[in-house]
Amino acid sequence: MVNASSAQKSRLTITACSVNRLGVATADGPKFQVMLNPAEFSNDLTVISGKDDAIGKPGQSGKFAKYGPETVSFALVLDSTGVVPYVGSQPAPVAGQIKLLRSIVYEYDGAQGGPRVVKIQWGTFAATCRLKSMSVQYTLFKPSGAPLRAKLQLSFEGYAAPVEQSARAAQRAPDQVNIIEVRAGDTLPLLCERVYQESSYYLQVARANNLTSFRNIQPGSVLRFPARR
Repeated sequence: MVNASSAQKSRLTITACSVNRLGVATADGPKFQVMLNPAEFSNDLTVISGKDDAIGKPGQSGKFAKYGPETVSFALVLDSTGVVPYVGSQPAPVAGQIKLLRSIVYEYDGAQGGPRVVKIQWGTFAATCRLKSMSVQYTLFKPSGAPLRAKLQLSFEGYAAPVEQSARAAQRAPDQVNIIEVRAGDTLPLLCERVYQESSYYLQVARANNLTSFRNIQPGSVLRFPARR
């Protein structure tokens, strides 16, 4: 992902995002840049299959049902002993660095109804996520008890705007029944093109949903796209 030479130049950065009325995230908020790049970095993708449990049928692999959430996980080391140089204007004390990170990934944001959506970027890798878990282990202290070093375990779950979720749902296999919520700008031929790779099925879909007109589908309505035989 990131080779040894680029790791010296590119530091993993976590940037707070704003989210517009369509749910699309833009990385334009405060940033946290790591002191040391992670030694290991995990990016997990999952596929969920639907199984046919009909009585009398032999066991078999299920058909594709949907994509599971993407996850990003890594560990960080924070240090304020002076051994590691600080980055930019980040606060030097470990407690201050953790406070900054918490304010970006964990603190409640009223506009987003939970922790902020963030963009994680390192080299060529970029993902829009929301915090799933954060664990802090303090490993070195001053005589006063103030932490000098800490290890953090962070896990994030991928974030997709509703319009993106709708587009992904429309890409499911054409031999399955698809239930799709109409979004602004959607048309029946366009949705049929996404589901069946053929826009001409719009009349059959209109009949299946008892639509009097295929030209006027309302955002927020839910349509059933029958399996193609």
